[in-house]
Amino acid sequence: MKFLELAKRNLKETYRDPLALGFLLGFPLLFMVLMGVAFGGDTISSYPIGVIDDDDTPLSQAFINEALADVEALEVSNYDDTATARKDLKFGDLTAYVVIPQGFGEQVS
Repeated sequence: MKFLELAKRNLKETYRDPLALGFLLGFPLLFMVLMGVAFGGDTISSYPIGVIDDDDTPLSQAFINEALADVEALEVSNYDDTATARKDLKFGDLTAYVVIPQGFGEQVS
């Protein structure tokens, strides 16, 4: 009970003091604006990803060419095997790689 009374008294003191109220409301807004200016930007970051198409069907090709390639934030590169994609991922040339397994077209249809 004393906790609630103490909290109530502190809130009243804060609302009666214009300087404290200004700091309480002003600093978070100022901080948001500064962080938005510092870290915001108009450029879209792009992430290089690799695609390994083990299915090699028209449906898997359509998935790569239409679904993945249309995303502006992705730079899609085709790979023939997982080992090469894993090596590029290890050296930082790729952010991720996607493996389209055999039978993908049959499972989706």
